[in-house]
Amino acid sequence: MTLAGPVVYPPQHHMLRDLRIEFEHGAHESRAWIPAAAEAADARGHVRTGVLATLVDVIGGGLAALAAAPGWIATADLTLHTLVPILAGRHTTLAAVGRVLRAGRTTVVIECAITSEPDPPPAAFATMTFSILERRDVNPVLVAADGDPVRQSMATATSRFDRPLLDAFGIRVLAPGVTELDVSPYVVNSLGAVQGGALATLAELAAESLDPNGLAATVDLQIGYLALAKDGPVRAIARALGEGVARVEVVDLGLDRVSTVALTRQAVR
Repeated sequence: MTLAGPVVYPPQHHMLRDLRIEFEHGAHESRAWIPAAAEAADARGHVRTGVLATLVDVIGGGLAALAAAPGWIATADLTLHTLVPILAGRHTTLAAVGRVLRAGRTTVVIECAITSEPDPPPAAFATMTFSILERRDVNPVLVAADGDPVRQSMATATSRFDRPLLDAFGIRVLAPGVTELDVSPYVVNSLGAVQGGALATLAELAAESLDPNGLAATVDLQIGYLALAKDGPVRAIARALGEGVARVEVVDLGLDRVSTVALTRQAVR
């Protein structure tokens, strides 16, 4: 798959480039890789679940866009289960393999497995549903490559984190269970709204910040994307439902509407 047309996405300075995502898209199966950078770690040194969600959202979005062509897509929901913690900053590469489970007239369903190279057992599984939308001029054009898939990189020569990922995204903790993010070109998707992985990270941190000891780590994440978060600031409010389980509501304050809801499960690692 290659990008064509007048639209350049992501822009030169963008979260997807600094994550240094590489990918290759086939017709029904795609692969992607990302370094387990130390800047992407939580307080315990594990790769954030929001980073894993970003990885599967990218690979799933590429597959879904090809399946939905000539239309375009938006993430409707994402469910991610982590099986083992992944240590960050130890020359580890995360590899994701996604495949199309169903491509219909209105939705595309994707399944994705993540492994921590060079360890082969799966570290996480995800399923995603994408809504098929009418194409707009601002959407990139995806062209399926002839022959074998070609590995491509979103990174440029200068793409990297020079500070922790949460600071790079601009996510801030306002109070226990409350996090906030401004809508900036660094974190938006091709629709001009906050990228799904950034919203997942915002919700993840809101739930984890409920723990006064700072030891909780998100291991399961279920997100429903209800509306585009395009104005901002975007605020996530987490409420504990039970032992290690929280409901998170993400509100676009500028538009005064709920953009995302999430259920998270935390474990103390």
